[in-house]
Amino acid sequence: MEGARRATGVSPETLLLDNPHGFGLRKNLEECRMEKSKKEVVRKRSYLTPEAKYQIFLEATMAKAKDNGSISEVLRRWGIHSSDLTRIRAAVEQGAINVFKERKSRKPKFNIEQYEQLKTEKERLEATVIEQAAELALLKKKDRSA
Repeated sequence: MEGARRATGVSPETLLLDNPHGFGLRKNLEECRMEKSKKEVVRKRSYLTPEAKYQIFLEATMAKAKDNGSISEVLRRWGIHSSDLTRIRAAVEQGAINVFKERKSRKPKFNIEQYEQLKTEKERLEATVIEQAAELALLKKKDRSA
């Protein structure tokens, strides 16, 4: 800033602004910054849904497949950068790999807690059946002896 001050004769604390009459107008640098910040519109960051990201992936893939298709056109339409598309492609690829890594078995998967619960229920019912079979055998003996 020192070089700019020597060349223009204006200190860094003040700023020379042109007015409509052609005269130089000095303002405090902080006042200028405040005015500038009032004029700026702050855009909120946009977040894309997973469905939108997949749609971007499909459109970019189709644009690449066509001879006259342009990926940059897709990026402009969605308002994203090429690095975003690269991340989306990597995520889709990783998701596909994870899906194919899972071993699909014909045996149904079961819950260990549910298995233990069913096992104890089976043992209880088997004991009941054995008990009732013994009672039935006793009743048959009584019927034969009477």
